[in-house]
Amino acid sequence: MSKSITPLDNLINSFAYPLFKPAMAQSLASQYCTTEIDGCSLDQKMLSAGALLAVGRIDDYSALIEQIDFSQLSYDDRVTFVATLFRSLQKNLFVSQNNEKCVEALLCITRALLPSLMYPAQAEQKALDAKEKLIHLPYSARINPHIKGIVFFRKFFMGPGSRLHEFGLRIQKCLASQGWDVSLHSPDSIQSFSTSRIFDFALIDIALLNALNLSGISVIEELKRIRTWFRKVIVVEPDPWCAEHVPLLEEIIEYIDFVWGVTADWSFLDQRRCHGKASLFPNVGGFDDMGAERDALGNWDNCTFGFVGSIGIPNLPRVYWALESLHRKLPISYVITDPGKDDGMDLETSLSLYATLLAASHVNVNYVRRLDGSHMLTGRTIETISLKRLLLQESCPSMNAYFTKGDHFLEFSDIESLGSAIEFIRSHPKEAQMIASEGYEYYNQHYSARKLVEHFQVMLDS
Repeated sequence: MSKSITPLDNLINSFAYPLFKPAMAQSLASQYCTTEIDGCSLDQKMLSAGALLAVGRIDDYSALIEQIDFSQLSYDDRVTFVATLFRSLQKNLFVSQNNEKCVEALLCITRALLPSLMYPAQAEQKALDAKEKLIHLPYSARINPHIKGIVFFRKFFMGPGSRLHEFGLRIQKCLASQGWDVSLHSPDSIQSFSTSRIFDFALIDIALLNALNLSGISVIEELKRIRTWFRKVIVVEPDPWCAEHVPLLEEIIEYIDFVWGVTADWSFLDQRRCHGKASLFPNVGGFDDMGAERDALGNWDNCTFGFVGSIGIPNLPRVYWALESLHRKLPISYVITDPGKDDGMDLETSLSLYATLLAASHVNVNYVRRLDGSHMLTGRTIETISLKRLLLQESCPSMNAYFTKGDHFLEFSDIESLGSAIEFIRSHPKEAQMIASEGYEYYNQHYSARKLVEHFQVMLDS
């Protein structure tokens, strides 16, 4: 039999096809012979594996997967394979009450394809007291009531057909909440923008500028033109893990007044040219006015645990956390979102639904490790605390720049410590509620909508 490598799509289809063809799966499984499988091609082995899984022969399935040599697949192909399988089978994982076999099957094949994902090495971190690492953001003692500004922001998360990106709206509403005259403009309006009056600031999404750059437009010339009508030009990077924007930021840093990042460990801000221009505010706003959702939670004696977010290639380690927590029957309810798919909602409705989902659990579990191994502060970190919910988060060094572990949130580093943290919370509901309240109060003092506006006022006054 030929041992030539088949295209990835064929390989995935070979594995998945028997799962949807019961009669064929029974036939293939009945013919399966361990002594003859060695001579088969990779796609034929995966066809047999899918058949064994379909008929419930988990031991034979696991033995076959463990003996398959996946080294002929590139790393990118193995990543795509895992992401595709998880996406295809996630309904069975999170909806079915009898999901043990599906979880076990995915654990087995994910370990075989990406052992580094399923057995993550624990990075050594310098042991410092969290309070010594807290950064101190500048806040103005007064807010000028006559500030006028415009937010230019991308429309979609991932291009046409994906969900509308709500960060622009959240920033606009946050700044306007303190009486400022701030409007949100569409991405294409920046090129045609002109006015007879001077605005105090323009806040521009770096992805918008990158799109102009890729289309052959001189971003520097565009920034020079824009400055005609704005006293300050501020560029925001809401996705600091997205390295594709760094070259453009390096090119334009001399032509802007400030660059706003949402995490203290964004390496770009270490550049000498950024000194005096870097803002490290972690919140883009959005949930401060949701008092009803914040206060409508049941008794903490019956703590509920939830995860709300996407699981895809950029954050693929979440497959590890999801599968392991399901395998160990940890009481975490999963709501998997898909920013790459249009949800058919306007921005206000979509944002309200998301906040409602976050507020539905006493404890929000947050996984922060990305595919490259970095641990990045996510939006859910601040969003959870702002809703007065307890944040139970995978270890993230930059988190210690903004909040204190144990006082404002709880942390875990592996599946055992996640389980232990959940048991602690369930056994000590009053302590859990107190930590959530302390985190919320600290948020109000340092990172609320009001504090963002005070921080902006400092930039505008400089």
